[in-house]
Amino acid sequence: MTIGLGHEICVSFVHGFHDEIAVDHQAEHPALWSISGDAEQTHRVRFPITPSDFDELPYPILGELPRTTRALQRRPRFGFTGLVPVNGKLLAGSWNGIYTLDAQSKRVESFITNRYTCYIHRFCADEQRIIFAMPFMDMVVIIDHQGNVIDRFTIDQTLRISRDNIDETIDWRFADKPWSGPTGLFHINSVQTIGQDIYLTSRNLGALIVVRPGEDHASLRTLNYRTPTCVHDGDYVDGKFYLTSIDGKILIASQPKEFDSTRFRYDLQVDCVRLDEVQKNWCRGIAVTDEFIYTTIDGRYDSDLSFGLLQLDRAGNLLDQRRFRWSNIGSENDIRYVTGFDIVANCEL
Repeated sequence: MTIGLGHEICVSFVHGFHDEIAVDHQAEHPALWSISGDAEQTHRVRFPITPSDFDELPYPILGELPRTTRALQRRPRFGFTGLVPVNGKLLAGSWNGIYTLDAQSKRVESFITNRYTCYIHRFCADEQRIIFAMPFMDMVVIIDHQGNVIDRFTIDQTLRISRDNIDETIDWRFADKPWSGPTGLFHINSVQTIGQDIYLTSRNLGALIVVRPGEDHASLRTLNYRTPTCVHDGDYVDGKFYLTSIDGKILIASQPKEFDSTRFRYDLQVDCVRLDEVQKNWCRGIAVTDEFIYTTIDGRYDSDLSFGLLQLDRAGNLLDQRRFRWSNIGSENDIRYVTGFDIVANCEL
């Protein structure tokens, strides 16, 4: 067994309840799974649901408190979503804010939140900025680590970038998701920067959307592959995009070395790693190191209350796997689902 041997792996996960209304707002809920050798630990935090819950959080709040009395009609999923290591800290996304954790102890140091920190998926950050997307609005938001908005813009069907007609009165933290599954024109799931450019994954398009500074339109990086994909998360390492597709695939996309662009158009060429048919149930979160690819599998609604962490080599061959089972941390009676979301390897902390 090599996962976590000589290093630590952190995996965020989310879960939901059969009876959402009965959930205890004051309770700490499991959100992070850390693995170091044979040792495993689950970390819990409190998640605010109603506007008054924000006042009662035991963590310093940075940004903007709710100014509404409106509560969500449907309870969001509990747990951490995107994970980003920055300067000895671990930033962890959630439904309505970003937690700053000490990377070693995993203790919460602050909670960053404002009216735009809603339905956060995989995001990116450096010491100055945090960049995330609101999938159902096709909106990209850039904030500082104090929760102040630096920029925000939407992308329309023509890929036009707009900063106009954004309703500043809406507190999106209390906007109910209208249905399960992808929302928005593109359903942006993952955000990363390559140089000055912002790369976004689009689940609806199965492509990458690129936003370049100073340009009023975004552009597409398409994936030339023979079957449809449901792109979710991505890492860019050594000139290649490593992307998860939620139907049980990892896509390794790169620019082909030679092709005749005068005769046909071509963008990113894809090599596909198909996970074993037994494991072909969801695929979300990816971390690529010098040696390994890590991803999580399983955890769809109303399935077995567990998910797996896979370790593959850079060619996509399965080397090792671990299983997170809800039954190891609590009763399964109230839980509807649990699924992995993002991964950070210790070399990044």
